[in-house]
Amino acid sequence: MAASEDTGVVAVSSIFLSDIYDVRPISAYIKSNKALSQLYNPADSTYTPNYKVSPIVLTSVVLDPVTHKENPAGLSSVIWSYQYKSDYGTITSTNSSDDWYVSGTKGENLNIKNNFGIDSDGATFTALISYTDSDKNTTATNSVSVKIDLRNLVKTSIILNTYSPTGYNIVNSMPSSISFNGDLYINGTIDSTTKRKNDWFRQDTSVLTTDNPLYDSRVGLGWAKILPSYTGAKPNSDYGSIVTTSARMQILPEDIINVESYRLITVATEGEHKNSPQHGFFTAYNFDSALTISIETPDGSVFKNGNGSKHLKGVVYNLVGEVDSNGTLYNYNWYVYKSDGTLDTTFGGSGKKSGKTILVDSSEIDDNSQLTLEVTDG
Repeated sequence: MAASEDTGVVAVSSIFLSDIYDVRPISAYIKSNKALSQLYNPADSTYTPNYKVSPIVLTSVVLDPVTHKENPAGLSSVIWSYQYKSDYGTITSTNSSDDWYVSGTKGENLNIKNNFGIDSDGATFTALISYTDSDKNTTATNSVSVKIDLRNLVKTSIILNTYSPTGYNIVNSMPSSISFNGDLYINGTIDSTTKRKNDWFRQDTSVLTTDNPLYDSRVGLGWAKILPSYTGAKPNSDYGSIVTTSARMQILPEDIINVESYRLITVATEGEHKNSPQHGFFTAYNFDSALTISIETPDGSVFKNGNGSKHLKGVVYNLVGEVDSNGTLYNYNWYVYKSDGTLDTTFGGSGKKSGKTILVDSSEIDDNSQLTLEVTDG
């Protein structure tokens, strides 16, 4: 999606069609006291970090729909669920001696004090959050999820461990920037000698053709190379340069209009894993953006058996409330990212549909299509 250097974009929203809400969602997210990644080293049977020694705590947060500030007083309740290996269910324990338990006056904290099994890839945790608007005497809900990855440093393997030491959310101007990291592990240990390329990309709907100078076939259409001339994100090495250091990138708040996604490809240029690309994916959120967008679906959000069509409507809010109710103040452009992560250049005939309200047919999406709405100055 277009970032701050792309002229005119004032707000962005992105949502999977299977998760479109029928009512305006509250702004909510999950924050963590640790990076959402754990490593297991079979050489000495150790975990980093070790949740038995220092538990990871996930905390659900809601923002006031008008001020966009944290509002714990409006939190009514939180129900936590999980998907781990082939199992899934609800976490209800409040017993601090259990491996997983909830705490807080509204159940807003999920405490994880045991390590994941080495036969898993981690676990996904979801918070179903209820929020009461005292001014309107209404209660809204939102469901937000996080994935904690477990990476097993199996011998003779190459693994790119990606994480954010600062978190993925900017709220109330904190933090002042977001950092994304990618550490390359070879044969069970972090590598600092193998020559490699660390190439970064950002989601950008303006990359519609393969002759675009920002296009890279490894990530496909809808993604742009982050070159030295780009000022919104600052990698520690230039695109295409050969280094022996881990990948680091600092992202400034102005580069994140509501939500922005980034990708990292690290490729060893020598040794036994030469030319074996390793991929990382990141998404950052800026809850301090001047405008936010809700995607509404009056026809519902689920397509069945490849049939039917749905109307989608973009509703823009500022700190006071809804703006541009008649759709004349801004331009509304809709895009679809296919299940392989690339931009669908056939959507709407030219790669996009325009208008505050659009109609999407089931034939225009696949099982995991991501719908992105960009709002630009009219």
